Amino acid sequence: MVLSTPVGVIVIGVFIGTYILILSDKFHKPSAAVLGATLMVGTGVLTESDLASAINWQALGVLLGMFIIASSLREAGFFEWVGLHLARSVDAHPLRMYILLPLMTAGMASLLDIVTVALFIVPLTVEVFEGLETDPVPFVIAEVRAANIGGIATMVGDPTNIIIGSSLGLTFNQFLQNTAPIALAAIAVNSVLLYLKNRIFLHRDAMMRHRQRHVLDLRNPSEAVKDRGLLRVSLVSLLLAVGFLVVHTFLGVSAALATLLPAFLILVYESSRSNEVQHVLARIDWQIFFFFGGLFILVSALGKTGVLSMLGSEMIQLSGGNLALSVTLVLWGTALISQLWRVRPVCLSPHWHGHWPSERGSEEWPRLSVRLPTSSH
Repeated sequence: MVLSTPVGVIVIGVFIGTYILILSDKFHKPSAAVLGATLMVGTGVLTESDLASAINWQALGVLLGMFIIASSLREAGFFEWVGLHLARSVDAHPLRMYILLPLMTAGMASLLDIVTVALFIVPLTVEVFEGLETDPVPFVIAEVRAANIGGIATMVGDPTNIIIGSSLGLTFNQFLQNTAPIALAAIAVNSVLLYLKNRIFLHRDAMMRHRQRHVLDLRNPSEAVKDRGLLRVSLVSLLLAVGFLVVHTFLGVSAALATLLPAFLILVYESSRSNEVQHVLARIDWQIFFFFGGLFILVSALGKTGVLSMLGSEMIQLSGGNLALSVTLVLWGTALISQLWRVRPVCLSPHWHGHWPSERGSEEWPRLSVRLPTSSH
């Protein structure tokens, strides 16, 4: 479709209008995405077969499986149980907690939903340090930063990672090899910088409170467990999901199936008790699936206008065919846009055609198709 055609102009207008609604924070984001997708279908730019292929079902399958597991761990009291064990094992020592809590948060965020992890670790941190009459804010900031860094380490650490990995056809191991070293380096640098910033508070104020305190009345970790049976099944499901993701290419199954099969164990377990499966499904944030589905359709329709090809060509011309410069432009452009628009990063998913410019010339550079996944949170 040509950009200058009436339908092309309408499609671009719908896309921009939808994103304005999403970014305004005054309109329900999933509803805005579905509304935009519906209008795109109404333009006739997408056929029924286009709709089926526009949505990344692989990504949504992985997301669903991990959501079931994470929500069940949350329901069972897993996060409080782990946090209380850690706090009691180091006697709530501020310096040790300042190091270990963020590391634990990053580790859990690399496999589970970042928001779920933060929502349960942060209140626990506040509870512990208010008991010590110590300011919990430095600890909370360290945990939130660690959760964001940990979330980039694996393909299942964040919904955006799932979309990027599945769009590029990367396996769990391939994604891990590319992102885990960066995440480890980032968490190390982050830990050092935060320690240097708060070292006086930690060694003077926090440690003084720790020495002067009376017996710290922390809950017994077992009291945090709400459902032991569900906790066991959920942990087994998590371990199986991670194991299947590591070897799913050797097993010949998709990443979606590798997470959905372990999640199915939780559904079977819940249905075998008095609880109904609806209780499990009710714990899932279904809005995010409508949100991503709408965005997939929006971007697919936009691709029909030729805008994405034009952006790719402009980037090639701007960089003069230089690979390093193009990558730099993409990375910094993504970072700036995501900061200004307060959304998850804009993701550029390359579909390579031909060879690298250094081998065959800039005219055979890969065409870029833009993916704009974001979060409803």
